[in-house]
Amino acid sequence: MRKQETRVLKFKYRPPVEFLLLLTDPGSSPRQAVPAPQKPARTLLPPGLSSLSPDNVKQELTVVGEPGALAELEALQRLLDVKSKELTVTLTVGASQATAQTLNNEPVRLSVVTGGKPYTLEATPHLNGDGSISFAVRIFAVEDLVIINWGAAKERSTTAADGSGITTFRRVKAGEALAFKWGAEAVSLSGSLLPV
Repeated sequence: MRKQETRVLKFKYRPPVEFLLLLTDPGSSPRQAVPAPQKPARTLLPPGLSSLSPDNVKQELTVVGEPGALAELEALQRLLDVKSKELTVTLTVGASQATAQTLNNEPVRLSVVTGGKPYTLEATPHLNGDGSISFAVRIFAVEDLVIINWGAAKERSTTAADGSGITTFRRVKAGEALAFKWGAEAVSLSGSLLPV
């Protein structure tokens, strides 16, 4: 058996459980439970680790393994434990506008009042690798909704309606806005990356 060492990795931005999930199940949601390191077929964990104990309260990961594997894991931590990008999201309905800041992949609720009517939606922006922004949008209070026109028919979106609103997923190019009609009002939703 090779020499084993124990190290405690301290995290600043990302919870240790989420860090492990990124490595043990690439492409999965950070909100899921962490699988055992040897379980997934696709893993980015370096070979030579024998124990991983995350503590999200202390923001620490206690690791037991071979020195080379520990060094590789520390290098991965430096790459992945980074501050999430901040974005500005702006909702414009008619002449009214609401702007909020949020982190990438974090929902933000925006409301404006135009013509005495409230317009409220929740937008979750996702910054794509090409600079475009995808929005998961939930529109509330649609009982008086006449039409939502998401643009050209060739564009694809997923829209689902239930008793409390409409949810859709849309992608816009950098510098452009998601434009649609909400009842008689022209609406736009845009996002931009805040400078670092």
